[in-house]
Amino acid sequence: MADMHKFQLLINCYHEISPDEAQEVLKIASEAGDTLALGVAAVGELMFHASDSEGYDLQSIRSSMFNIGLLMRCLGNFQMAIRTAEENAEYALQQADKGGAQ
Repeated sequence: MADMHKFQLLINCYHEISPDEAQEVLKIASEAGDTLALGVAAVGELMFHASDSEGYDLQSIRSSMFNIGLLMRCLGNFQMAIRTAEENAEYALQQADKGGAQ
């Protein structure tokens, strides 16, 4: 199960970090990416089943769609932040391999 507290660590852009910290960032970023994909798939499955339910009234559908829209609106930015954290962590590891982090 994903640890949301660890995902918050991805908010930092991770310039000038140690190799150990960079390895941890890469691990967390990978987990965050996997979690996003699974979450989007779950939203799709819920939408599919909700659309087939006669007890799901129009107001509830609108409310759910509004919340899903907000989620989708934020996911792109979150994915870009994850990728930036990954790239910076990879750079830190490359610099450490070369013998000197900058």
